[in-house]
Amino acid sequence: MTLEIGLIVASLLIFSSAALIVAAVCAVLYPSVSGWLDRLPPATRANFLFTWVTAPVWLSIVLLLLVLSPSIAHSFGFGIDHCHDHDEHIHLCVIHTPWVVGSTVEWVVLGGLVALVSIWFVVAGARLESARGKLRMLLSLSRPSTVTGAMRVVPSHRQFVFTAGMLRPQIFLSGALLDAIDSNELATVVAHEHAHRHRKDGLRLFVADLFGGLHLPPIRRRMSAHLRLAVEQACDEVAAEQSGDRLQVAETILHLTRLVGSSSHIGATEAAFTGSDAVSRIECLLRPPIPQRPAVYVWVNAFAAGLLVVGLVSSDWWHHGAETFLGYLIG
Repeated sequence: MTLEIGLIVASLLIFSSAALIVAAVCAVLYPSVSGWLDRLPPATRANFLFTWVTAPVWLSIVLLLLVLSPSIAHSFGFGIDHCHDHDEHIHLCVIHTPWVVGSTVEWVVLGGLVALVSIWFVVAGARLESARGKLRMLLSLSRPSTVTGAMRVVPSHRQFVFTAGMLRPQIFLSGALLDAIDSNELATVVAHEHAHRHRKDGLRLFVADLFGGLHLPPIRRRMSAHLRLAVEQACDEVAAEQSGDRLQVAETILHLTRLVGSSSHIGATEAAFTGSDAVSRIECLLRPPIPQRPAVYVWVNAFAAGLLVVGLVSSDWWHHGAETFLGYLIG
């Protein structure tokens, strides 16, 4: 058959199809996976949830690389040239396939995908710019705390505390809240928010929100709530470890929740002290801490490495399977 699309559009179709399939599989498996995740320490759970939320993006990239790996390897002098005869289906090769063919099918597909991606990134960019504007305003209005230099105090009658920013996050505390809490509660808040800064949770949550848009809306909302809860619980554990009093941290969460309420309007790059389910956080602190299990990372990484090896060994199958799939897709 005559080649109808170039390598760019073919790669975009493979990526998009894979992302939709991964999102559907995640929706089916997440109820079972979330039960297993709940038995992990909060910091470990947050890491796995972030990986799960972003899975449609990174797994689709891996699949695309597997599909193109035979021709990529050959371009570096490894393997043999498999491009003998592809008259029967579309040909995917970084060496022989044109980047753009210019067919009608190609421009229709490319136009539609570019439009969708553009809308996606425009919305994300607008949220990011809004967050940056808010951060600039808070920096101009705030001053370093005379009680603790770790925070910036905003002169406001409203009561709030949160960490904002991605690469260089800042901690903001309102003057009204500073006057309403005692020294022990302030120490807990400082430890909690410092943990957010150290973990770069603003960046983590923004990336998860951006790439989580590929999931189905109901499962995306559920995963987002679980991720925010895990992030806050991880920082609660840091504060409890530093203070040596889990009950005191739980009491601080309860007090600030009563003062501040739920931070339901937090920005795209913010992690708020009261930004998730206070009841679940308090219940977690009233129980003994879940022991760390480093072996979980070892087994999961070993499993992922094994799958990657299997994928590379069977890359010819993925390559020809993708060519056949595209042939059916575009007729």
